[in-house]
Amino acid sequence: MTEVDHPERIPARRESPLNVAPVRIIVRYLSVLGDRLLKDTQVSGPAHSHLDLPWRVIQGYKLIRVENYSEIFQPVPDGIRMIYTAQQAAPVVVYHKNAEGNLLVPPQYVSGDLNAPYHLTPLPGNPFPIIKTPDASAGVFTTKSKVAQYVYDTLQLMRLPVDKQLLMKMDMAVYPFADPLAPKPLAAALPAGSTWPVYRAVVDRISRTQWYDLGGGIWVKRSERMTLLGRPILTTPPQLTAFAHRAEVVSHTAQQVPVFDFPHFGQAANTVASGSIVTTTGILADDQGRQWVQLDTRCFISRWDLLLLD
Repeated sequence: MTEVDHPERIPARRESPLNVAPVRIIVRYLSVLGDRLLKDTQVSGPAHSHLDLPWRVIQGYKLIRVENYSEIFQPVPDGIRMIYTAQQAAPVVVYHKNAEGNLLVPPQYVSGDLNAPYHLTPLPGNPFPIIKTPDASAGVFTTKSKVAQYVYDTLQLMRLPVDKQLLMKMDMAVYPFADPLAPKPLAAALPAGSTWPVYRAVVDRISRTQWYDLGGGIWVKRSERMTLLGRPILTTPPQLTAFAHRAEVVSHTAQQVPVFDFPHFGQAANTVASGSIVTTTGILADDQGRQWVQLDTRCFISRWDLLLLD
């Protein structure tokens, strides 16, 4: 048997990935009108290896499609084009409320470009303690509206204990207020030397000012113009005089006018709406000389708050 010589077999040459030139792909970020929104990005990698596209978030725009999309590195002559469309972002609605759920100001609408960041803040110049803040006070604008809420402790006035026998003497003429939060005083001053019973006292948590309720919708701010005194206990009530009339309840400072079970010797028992027509049965003067009118409901109202109709 003759030995036959076989030609030497040469295995096919396999290129090492290190010897293969990488594939380079250009990624472009364009608007639907063809405008370039961002600088082109070049990605490169071994042929047929996995391609992770460089996705970009652009403020004010939304990605709607990708042209010449590829999941692997392969020649893409025209490059991969990411196409965006301009889109308005939904606003963030911010509510500023008190603890009772009432709005302190109209809702605020914070707006900006889609995907742009936002930062929420409390009311500027807010004097009240904040009870609750939004779960997220910062974020980015999206296509869906968001709601945020700030809750403030607006209980500006705190009650102070008051001795039931407390009096307030005016050492000088003092202009009273309709209530502690009234922007300006009433027109008529309390005369110097007059003495008034005190029914309630509050302190302003912000200014620390003390206020005293003298009854009949009159409040005074504590100052060096007045002196607090103890009130003597009356053993006999004032004399009631017949006073039968129809009258209109009138107030220029409030919609509701207080009425009392007994004038100057307790808190207001109820209120009567300004403009109401009432029937009176009697009148008396208290220990300060102020006139109080008894209604047919047996409650008393200040003579100042009545306009006689007959």
